[in-house]
Amino acid sequence: MTSLRFFGVLGVKLKSEYDSLTVAEADQSLRSEVLSFAGVAGRSWARKVRVFVLSEESFVACLSLVVRELVDADAPEGKLIYKS
Repeated sequence: MTSLRFFGVLGVKLKSEYDSLTVAEADQSLRSEVLSFAGVAGRSWARKVRVFVLSEESFVACLSLVVRELVDADAPEGKLIYKS
């Protein structure tokens, strides 16, 4: 099982269910649109905001994302896969 944890969430657009889930950084055009949606466009700290596209239909604007693979009961925090 894979765990995704978003920190400092500023804006989201999600579905209630996904057949499969992919995560990628948004392109500059979508990033600008999402920052405007979240009301942070033009703020000095907006450059720190990360925008991730989920399965090309959803997004999360946040300050950080941590992805872990949870496979071993002896390591409940899981194996770190990605950290922004």
